[in-house]
Amino acid sequence: MIISSAHRSFTVRRKTAYVLGPIVASATMTADRQPIRESVFQVQMGAGSGTVEISGTDSTGAAASETLTFISAGFRQTTTRFVSVDVDGISITWSGALPNIEIKSLGPDGSLQNQDYPVVSGWPMYMDRSRPSRAMWKGERSGSAEEEPVFVLIQWSNNWSPREGDILIDDHSSEQFVLTGTPVLEGFNRVSHWECWGMRREGSL
Repeated sequence: MIISSAHRSFTVRRKTAYVLGPIVASATMTADRQPIRESVFQVQMGAGSGTVEISGTDSTGAAASETLTFISAGFRQTTTRFVSVDVDGISITWSGALPNIEIKSLGPDGSLQNQDYPVVSGWPMYMDRSRPSRAMWKGERSGSAEEEPVFVLIQWSNNWSPREGDILIDDHSSEQFVLTGTPVLEGFNRVSHWECWGMRREGSL
């Protein structure tokens, strides 16, 4: 694909439950993003032993902190329901080299608290809405909903790559599409690009 073939640009957003990482830990860290709603945190640490202290604001609006102790690699979960994490609010004391760390946001029932975050904006893409030939209507028990499949060519980059579940937002019309299936990298005898299938989100306008 060549950029001149791309007739529109998109903002790409991605869902995640990660508040931090995965990343190599350091003694003091700031969360990558705040939880979308009050959450308990599931912390995973690599090899070694030590403590991880998280400081922030709890569900009552009060300042709160909780320390999790690790005797080996594995998971620990806070009992505090946080609504935010302080700047430099993650402190790690560890024996030996600092391992990888990841922190996920969970609901009270253990469900992942996913939120959207921006990956790239103004990215050139070519979208074919005629290749599937027609929109599809699924008859669900609760009613019917239109589903419009689309074929997308995405300009390659060494800084990011599309994933299943990514949300494409048309910068002109604000229509939203969700990538379905695994994007395929193509480029033999052609400019490298990703070939993907997506589905228009109903009611995205």
